[in-house]
Amino acid sequence: MHKLFWQDILVMFCFAYFLVGCSTTGEQSAVTKVEGNISSPSATSQLTATFLPTGIPASTVTPLPEITFTPLVTPNKLSTTWTPLPTLSDDEAHALLQELLNDNGGCRLPCWWGITPGQTTWQDAQRFLETFTSIHTIRSSASEQIGSAFIPFPQEAGTITHDYIIRNGIVQQIRINNYNYAPVYNLDNILIDYGKPDEVWISAYYEPRYSTYMVAVAIFYQYDGILIMYYDGDVNIVSDQIHKYPQKARYPFIYLWSPQLETNFKETAKEFLDLAAWPSFIPLEKASGMTVEKFYEAFKNPDSTEFIATPIDLWKK
Repeated sequence: MHKLFWQDILVMFCFAYFLVGCSTTGEQSAVTKVEGNISSPSATSQLTATFLPTGIPASTVTPLPEITFTPLVTPNKLSTTWTPLPTLSDDEAHALLQELLNDNGGCRLPCWWGITPGQTTWQDAQRFLETFTSIHTIRSSASEQIGSAFIPFPQEAGTITHDYIIRNGIVQQIRINNYNYAPVYNLDNILIDYGKPDEVWISAYYEPRYSTYMVAVAIFYQYDGILIMYYDGDVNIVSDQIHKYPQKARYPFIYLWSPQLETNFKETAKEFLDLAAWPSFIPLEKASGMTVEKFYEAFKNPDSTEFIATPIDLWKK
């Protein structure tokens, strides 16, 4: 009896060891789910992107991890832990970037790719961005830091650049230049999605290299934290007037900040716009006689033939 008892224990021990070994092997072979903590607390939807390398037969491909964007930590409070997300491959990074350029990660401006000015910590924003971009600090002081995300895609465009202004560990403002690779930010789409701007301002100067005037149109959503400047597009000189067709602009510069900050156009222009290149901005109605309401109705249609007419004398130095 005594001998049998120990034999029984030995058999049970071996059986338990076998079960643990199987469980461990199963866990190691399972496809894991990686969750990136990047969406702002105000975002109402989640974006899930699954990436598959191109040029490989489907039967030979091992499924890649699924990346799910989930809400950020509590606003204005730094994370207690910081775990880098896995760096994406080139194919994955390009696919994710194209998706972000197409739909902004499912959030509305001033939220940018899940990063919300005044709420998102730079630690969390950087954690996400570094999975597919290169981050450089271009200026740092005791009170302010500027981090630039350099995105080498699309290859033929050079480098897309986004600047993040950080104060007390929180992203406060964002400057964005996407070249012409994000048509969702063309003027007609912005007017349709965000409605009539609070203000529209224009600036112009003579450019001797092109023997014509350069004209910038800035649309200002004061209470949403959005300023977008369109400077390209057709310009015609007709008699003593400049005719500007902003609906043809394809290179918007986007500037975002927390709507909680009280500001006006002139203060925002000093903060964001290159006033050395664009010496003066004048309200649209004063510069052309066109009201903001008429501007909105005219240019939310991409096929509009309307234009802004402003006198040349107004812009002569």
